Amino acid sequence: MFCPAFIYRSTPILQLTSTLSLVVVGGFQHSVGCDYLVGMSQNAISKIASNMIKKMEMKLCPRHINFETENQHYINILVN
Repeated sequence: MFCPAFIYRSTPILQLTSTLSLVVVGGFQHSVGCDYLVGMSQNAISKIASNMIKKMEMKLCPRHINFETENQHYINILVN
């Protein structure tokens, strides 16, 4: 798999902020593609966002998104 050298040279904070900007606004052309913000190509942003979202899913989702099963719900009602 080919990854541009820019991805490896960009700092983690730049990768995170460009990914969050893309997710919040919803499109490359609206925010990330502006030269005055980060000045990265759409291809680079796509690869960075893909990698960062996978990392965020692995770290954040298990910690902050929990689904109770039906049995757990009834146990919580009985205990409380």
